[in-house]
Amino acid sequence: MKLVDLLDVKNQIYHLIQGTIEEVNIEYLSQDSRDIQDNTLFFCVPGTTFDGHQFAKMAEEKGAVCLVASKHVDVKIPVVYVEDVIKTMAFLAMRFYHDPSGSMSLIGVTGTNGKTTTTHIIRHLFEKNKKSCGMIGTNGIWYHQEHIYTPNTTPDSLTLQKSLAKMKEEGVFICTSEVSSHALVMGRVQNVDFNVAVFTNLTHEHLETHHTMAEYGMAKSLLFAQLGSGNNGKIAILNKDDTYAKVIASRCNATIWYYSTKDPSAEFYAKDMVYLASKTEFTLVFQGLEYPVISPLIGEFNVQNALAALAAYYALERHLEKGIEALSSFSGVEGRMQTIENDLGIHAIVDFAHTPDGLEKAMAALKKLNHKRIITMIGHDGGNRDNSIRQDLGRIALEYSDYVVFTSENPREEDPMKIMKEMVNGLEVHHYEFVKDRHKAIDRVVALGQKGDILFFTGKGHEPYQLIGCEKIPFHEAQFVKEALEKKAHE
Repeated sequence: MKLVDLLDVKNQIYHLIQGTIEEVNIEYLSQDSRDIQDNTLFFCVPGTTFDGHQFAKMAEEKGAVCLVASKHVDVKIPVVYVEDVIKTMAFLAMRFYHDPSGSMSLIGVTGTNGKTTTTHIIRHLFEKNKKSCGMIGTNGIWYHQEHIYTPNTTPDSLTLQKSLAKMKEEGVFICTSEVSSHALVMGRVQNVDFNVAVFTNLTHEHLETHHTMAEYGMAKSLLFAQLGSGNNGKIAILNKDDTYAKVIASRCNATIWYYSTKDPSAEFYAKDMVYLASKTEFTLVFQGLEYPVISPLIGEFNVQNALAALAAYYALERHLEKGIEALSSFSGVEGRMQTIENDLGIHAIVDFAHTPDGLEKAMAALKKLNHKRIITMIGHDGGNRDNSIRQDLGRIALEYSDYVVFTSENPREEDPMKIMKEMVNGLEVHHYEFVKDRHKAIDRVVALGQKGDILFFTGKGHEPYQLIGCEKIPFHEAQFVKEALEKKAHE
C-alpha cells in the first residue's frame, strides 16, 4: 500500500511530514524494533518502561522506510509527526488491514470480573451451533484451531487489527473479545467496530493505574460510548445487579438490554437457582416465557456470566433455545473454577479470583456446596500492583475458610513475607499459616485435605508462570495440584 494512501492525508491531521513520501510503499507495520521487515512503517510508541523513539535509529538501520513519532528523531528516512502515536497507530492499522471489523460481528466484553468466562461461553454457543467464532482475551487469540499467545488481555491495535483480518481471511466473521480498561484508555480498540458490548461488573481493581473508582468506571464506559446511537442496530448488554450499570447506561445511546439474577424487570432474568457440585440449574425468564437452563458452571456469578453470554448470542442470532441447549455442554475455562479430578473424595478447585469481589463471589458459591471443610490457598501480586486490597483478600479468605495457607503469587521484587503479613494485618484470627514457596503451599494444602473437603487454590488460575524478582518462572498450578493429589492417593 502506498504510504500517501495509507495516511489519508486529506482527512487525517498530522503535525508535520518530514521527507518525501510519495513513492514510499508500506508492506508491514511494527512497533517493535526487533520486528522489522521489508517496507515497514515503524511506530515510536512511548511506554512506561521503554520509549519507542529511542529505537528509531535501530528501526531505520534494520530497514524501516518511515517512522511515526511524536517527538524529534534523528533519522534520514521520512517521519510522520503526530500528537498521539498510539491513536494514530490504531487508525493506520485499521486502514492497512482494510477495516476488518466493519464487515464482522464483534462482541466486546468488559468489566472487572467475568470477562474471560463470558467470552468463552459466547464462543462455545456459536461454535456448538456451527458458526465459527474467534475469541480474543486473557488466554490469547483463538479461531478455528489456531491459538496465539498474547501478553495483554486486549492486544495492541496492530495485533488486534491483524488478527481480525486473518479471521476474515479464514472465513471467521464473528468474534468475541475481552476489552480491558487499559485497552480502552490507551486507545487499543479505537477504530474497532463493535456490534454488541457487554458489561459484567465493576469492583475494586487497577487503582494503581486509574487512581479512583470513578476514573476506572469512566474507562469501562468508553466501550459503550463508542457504540453510537440505537438506530444502528448496536446493543449494550448490562448487568442490572451492578450499581454502575446505571452510569454506563447514561453514557450509552445504543439499545440497552439488562440481565439479572435479582430484578425480574431485566430482559434476561434468572430465578430458582439450584447449585450443585458440578452444575447449576435455573429458570431463564425472557419475553414472558420461562426456559429451564442447565449450566455446567457453579455459583451465582457464573449464572450472571451465562445470562450475559446468552443475551449476546441472542443479539446476533435471535434463537435463544439453541443458545440454551449449547450452554449445557460447555466444558468450562482453564483456571476458572476448574475442578481437578481425583479419587480421594476431595473437591479440588483452581481459580483466578484475585480481587475482593471475585474472591467473595467464588467462595460464597463454594459455601453452598456440600462439604466438610474449605481449605484455601491464596497470595497477592507484588510490585506496582494495587496493594490496598490485600487485607480485604485475607479477610475474605479467612472468613469463608476453615483454614488458609497464605503463599506467594507474583511477588516481583517485593518480599513475599511482607505481602502475606499485610494480608492478615489487624485480623484477630489464627486459622492460617504462611508457606512462602507456592509449590510447597500446594503440597501443604493437599496434605491437609480429607474426604469431603473443598481445597480452593486461587489467584493464579490459568497463568503459566510466576514473576519472582525479574524472572518469569514456569508454573502450572492445575498440573501441580493434580500431581499432589495423585501422590497423596498412592501414599
